[in-house]
Amino acid sequence: MRDTLKILLLDDNEEDIKKISELLVLNSYNPPTVVKTEKEFVNLCLSGISCDVIICEHELWSLNSLQILNMAKQKKSNIICILVSDKI
Repeated sequence: MRDTLKILLLDDNEEDIKKISELLVLNSYNPPTVVKTEKEFVNLCLSGISCDVIICEHELWSLNSLQILNMAKQKKSNIICILVSDKI
């Protein structure tokens, strides 16, 4: 399952992206697709999200994790969203 799991990482912090990506690869997951801007994410939602899991910062761009999850679920109802934050 790990080799077929498609992970989308939403973050605008290069250090966080590097750490999370390295951890995923270390644990035998494919490197995630990284989205760094709100515009990229909105375009992805409009075209149809093709991932199984979203890993996202709680407060990102002008959105929060609940808004991100709701946008993603409109295109793929069974998507998993994992929240990461240094503010909680």
